[in-house]
Amino acid sequence: MRNYKKDENKFCPLCRLYKDICICSEIKKFNLDTRISILMHNKEKRKVSNTAKIAYLTLNNCNLVTKGEKDVNTDINSIISSQHINIVLYPDASKELNRELLQNFDKPVNLIVLDGNYNQAGKMFRSDIALQKAIKVRLPLGQIRKDQLRSPVHPEQVSTIEAVINALEIIGDTEANEHMEYLFGELTLRLKKRVNSNLKFT
Repeated sequence: MRNYKKDENKFCPLCRLYKDICICSEIKKFNLDTRISILMHNKEKRKVSNTAKIAYLTLNNCNLVTKGEKDVNTDINSIISSQHINIVLYPDASKELNRELLQNFDKPVNLIVLDGNYNQAGKMFRSDIALQKAIKVRLPLGQIRKDQLRSPVHPEQVSTIEAVINALEIIGDTEANEHMEYLFGELTLRLKKRVNSNLKFT
């Protein structure tokens, strides 16, 4: 069995990358009108390839809640905001996130992002009534995945940070997008270099 407590010493406590490739010194903070609420599956928490942390570290108006931890009750209501229109990104939603839909909103958006694989996201969504009351939307068809750290089941299944960036582009709250894209590129590049470097000595 893997000793996670022992492994913790290898990782940065903030960006969760290995300490020798930490990206914390590159991070800038931004304030957006759009609120980002990330519901992360517990199995994503320790993955160095997880990209949701980029949004959490970059955006002051970002809330991250972990679901599925043993003996911990997740307060889903903490990611629902009465001051915003609550929308949740969900791949099989019938409604598309677009400008026409957004014109009907009289409040800023609280963008709820389910951080996990397809099955994990589905289980998290179906397990909470509060979450199901949010407007379920999907990104427009034709999304192209840049993340090569994992192999998606479907080519349009973009990574979490790509989903956030693409959604903010549609919403029009794009001040932090360029920086998040930069951090995403750095995370990918540094992980690949570290893996390739280790392979040379095995």
